[in-house]
Amino acid sequence: MVSDPDEAAREMRGWAEDLEQKAERYQDLHARMTGLSATASSELVSVSVDSDGVPTDLRLTDRARGADPATISAELMACMRRAQVSLRQQVTELVHDAVGEDTAGEHIIGGYVRRFPGETDTETLDHAAPLDNSPRPDDEDDEFYQRKSWLT
Repeated sequence: MVSDPDEAAREMRGWAEDLEQKAERYQDLHARMTGLSATASSELVSVSVDSDGVPTDLRLTDRARGADPATISAELMACMRRAQVSLRQQVTELVHDAVGEDTAGEHIIGGYVRRFPGETDTETLDHAAPLDNSPRPDDEDDEFYQRKSWLT
């Protein structure tokens, strides 16, 4: 604990400056992340996703003509997943470049890892723990809806 008021005021100014710099870095990170996109292609299809991993463009090549619809569907899904994993990798690099090994930055990366896991991921990230969706004993709504959507 600091007993000198002038020293305490200097420490508070230092903390405030650090927080302002961190806020600026995160604002810059957010602006850069919103511009991200990724594309993955195969012989039959090409899929692009935006910064949220939502498909923004689906294209069929000439080779897709006459192909089995189930094959095309599987290729679309596989390309979408590859594009999303590529997006996750871009986000990881961007976060590390912008804010370093920051706890909040690691949570951002963890969110992308949970949403877009790779097929052969062997990553073990503490911040990417699976969400617990099991019903809580005191959750009356869950009992009422029996874990069914109330929208249908």
